[in-house]
Amino acid sequence: MVNMQYNLLDIKEVKAFLENIPEDRKILADGLVSKLEYLTNLLNKLEKQLDEGLDVAFVRAYNETIQRYGIICKQLAGLLPRATENLTNDPLIQFIGKGGKK
Repeated sequence: MVNMQYNLLDIKEVKAFLENIPEDRKILADGLVSKLEYLTNLLNKLEKQLDEGLDVAFVRAYNETIQRYGIICKQLAGLLPRATENLTNDPLIQFIGKGGKK
């Protein structure tokens, strides 16, 4: 049995999390989520094949796929609003920024 070091994302959770991104980024996000879903399924299949026995071709395919998977995760993270973008509209942060004065 091969010990996989990566925890794959739950696609349903990713889709739910990305519903909060700005509309202009959703088209890009949808395409990336589709690729992520495909790669997740492919990685699961490769893991099963690797569990049955080590084959150099499957190891190479798994390594290349996990690299692409990581790249897509990074691209999706780049579409999310930065923490500072979220805080500028936060009433508590605005209140604190005014020194606690209304």
